Amino acid sequence: GGAEWRLKNGNIDSFPFGERAYEIEENICGLIKELRSLELFIEKWTNYKITLTEEGKFNIEFAYIPEEDHWPTLYMRRVSDLKEEELDQYYIPIEEWKKRLGLRTE
Repeated sequence: GGAEWRLKNGNIDSFPFGERAYEIEENICGLIKELRSLELFIEKWTNYKITLTEEGKFNIEFAYIPEEDHWPTLYMRRVSDLKEEELDQYYIPIEEWKKRLGLRTE
């Protein structure tokens, strides 16, 4: 898949043809994979988000999404975190949402 580049205005943007930072994306993914493999992390995160500011600072957020509450179009959130009116935005059938709500234990 590769990285999704989201601008500060919330829009998703792409690099012009031939200018995408593939090598940087691969390096970041490799480093995150190495970090995740460390034994000190008992619970392994399933999603992460790296934010780079205009000032050159960055932040990493991790999310732990159980497989049974995951959906391919949904990132950094559980299906059971959604409100019914958000389902169409992520192409999630209402039956799947209800099933995941029933599985949620916390």
